[in-house]
Amino acid sequence: MIFGKLGKYSKHKLKIETDDELDIYKISKYANGRSVSVSVEIEDGRRISPDQRNKLYALFDDYANWTGYSPDEAEALLNYSFIMPLCVNHHTEQHNKGIDSFINYYHIKPVKPDLEMLRILKIRGDYEDKEELDG
Repeated sequence: MIFGKLGKYSKHKLKIETDDELDIYKISKYANGRSVSVSVEIEDGRRISPDQRNKLYALFDDYANWTGYSPDEAEALLNYSFIMPLCVNHHTEQHNKGIDSFINYYHIKPVKPDLEMLRILKIRGDYEDKEELDG
């Protein structure tokens, strides 16, 4: 995937300054003598930017390397710890919109933690081995 900043544009043309140097050989190889189709997503300020997304996944990887968790476990743990607790406004909005609409609107990926993850997060509940969680 190629990331960059939008430069000049008109009705049918976009000029994009890429963040990294382009691999002209790779582009030529994909083109194979024909016009290459591309897709452009323009950040509208309401969603996470591609740069923010890259930094977020770098954080997941760093955290996974530091803790020994897999990147998926690290993502679930960090999402649960920092994204799921809602402020009063978002909590009210979730009730007003309904959970499915709220999840779709904010692009939330629900996760269902397993027993081990619940232990790591120190979340108490009615589990089969409740004695172990009570310590």
